[in-house]
Amino acid sequence: MIKQLNLRNYEVYCMLGNNADEQNRRRRVLINVAVRIPDGVCQACVSDQLDQTICYAGIADFIDDIFATRKFNLLEKATQFLYDALSTYLHQRIGGKKQCLQQRVEILKPSSFRDRPGDASFMCSDW
Repeated sequence: MIKQLNLRNYEVYCMLGNNADEQNRRRRVLINVAVRIPDGVCQACVSDQLDQTICYAGIADFIDDIFATRKFNLLEKATQFLYDALSTYLHQRIGGKKQCLQQRVEILKPSSFRDRPGDASFMCSDW
């Protein structure tokens, strides 16, 4: 059985943009993270103990730390950076069992177009 942890529409204000106007102010983005956890890796479903799972609040804090200190020109780079950093973070939390987890990271820029409605997003995933 596969279990999945989801963090949906997590709001972060970050330095993201390619032109001077965008680079000088924080912009709102929404982040979606999904982590697939194979049976046997997450014991919290049975034990009900926080130390036996991947804590979604820990993921949120980790995301906040990343975007508090870094600037990105492109949505693609920000997403790839978060994907790679989160992969390391998650595997440290489960004792380095890299083959066990699968993850999906998407960053959405709401109202990406100045003259018309619409959003833009970029996703990195290993499924």
